[in-house]
Amino acid sequence: MKRVIFYLLMSLSLTCFAQPNNNAILWKISDNGMKEPSYLFGTIHAVPKKQFIISDSIVKYLNLSKTLILELDPKIPIGQQISLVKKMFLPKGQTIRDYVDSLEYVNFFSYLKDSMKIKEEKINKYFALKPIFMQSMLLMEYIEKPKTYETEIKDMAGKKKIFRPLETLDEQMSIFDSIPFEQQLSLSSDNYKIDKEYNKILHLYLNEDIKGIESMMKNDPDFKKNEYILLTKRNINWIPKIKESINNESSFIAVGCAHLFGENGLIHLLMKDGYTLTPIYLMNEVSK
Repeated sequence: MKRVIFYLLMSLSLTCFAQPNNNAILWKISDNGMKEPSYLFGTIHAVPKKQFIISDSIVKYLNLSKTLILELDPKIPIGQQISLVKKMFLPKGQTIRDYVDSLEYVNFFSYLKDSMKIKEEKINKYFALKPIFMQSMLLMEYIEKPKTYETEIKDMAGKKKIFRPLETLDEQMSIFDSIPFEQQLSLSSDNYKIDKEYNKILHLYLNEDIKGIESMMKNDPDFKKNEYILLTKRNINWIPKIKESINNESSFIAVGCAHLFGENGLIHLLMKDGYTLTPIYLMNEVSK
């Protein structure tokens, strides 16, 4: 599936918005009759604990905001977790082995066992999952003590702030299922090296090098095939919800970075509707 999994798990920006300097992951939203400014933060959904950073500006503007908006509530109730797990598995006891040729299977298995040091028992369990979820679990396996901005930010916000998710769990599940199965199953030697791809993207993100990510990814054919499903359609659906919130109270919006930029990104769509978006640079700011 090449790099589609990274769009889903980390939602990194792949197309830059036409602006003089847009290498920022935090933006101030103002004007257009707003009572007070709001803030738009682009996240990466999984970061090793030792590299996880929340800057002073994130803490400051989150504290100033009355409402927190995330893609999804990271605190999934146990009942929904059980339902989610059931939907993650391939049908009728099948595994990835039933869908790929023997050479691809052997190469992939060897890579996970020898390069990623995953035990055979775990590999066999992961191979019973649908490809999207399998690669998601493999990425979490690779990341050392993973932390997520969404969970940390919601914990920091506490119960005093209004919380609004942009999507339900069922809506996000439908996004996964809408990606053609044959694309999910692309496991050639250039596609399954999860560790190398992740390390490149993480380095660029932590350095706020959005243009570097664009350079790396903009010609990726899998992104072009799935851009509308993963980004455009969702951004268009989110805009009315975001506008309703920021027009009434100061809001802190944290979504995957891929949703910020591009012609159909949240920055461009909000500017088209009359809002002013100003970058806030986070480099060299560290709170945690």
